[in-house]
Amino acid sequence: MAAPEHGSTSSHSQPAEQPVDTVGGPPAGPQAAASGLGHMPHELPASPLFEDDELARFQSDDHQAGRAIGKMLASFFFYTVVVMSIVVWWTISTLSD
Repeated sequence: MAAPEHGSTSSHSQPAEQPVDTVGGPPAGPQAAASGLGHMPHELPASPLFEDDELARFQSDDHQAGRAIGKMLASFFFYTVVVMSIVVWWTISTLSD
């Protein structure tokens, strides 16, 4: 198959060049907004989404959840060390018999 000569058209048309954002992602500009890929700027709400007491409650809940997760991870680690020690002792005692 011969390459098409300069100025001739091929059977496969190339899509029009679309602008890309600065990091080489999907098209930017009106084409992206129309396709749902872009981010259209929006106005901030007139009032905050959460009140101060709600934010304080969220922070308290987050701290409580963090402590609970930390305790669970520590107990799982301790359990693993205990079980590993028992298995090592059992293996050594079985092999020495």
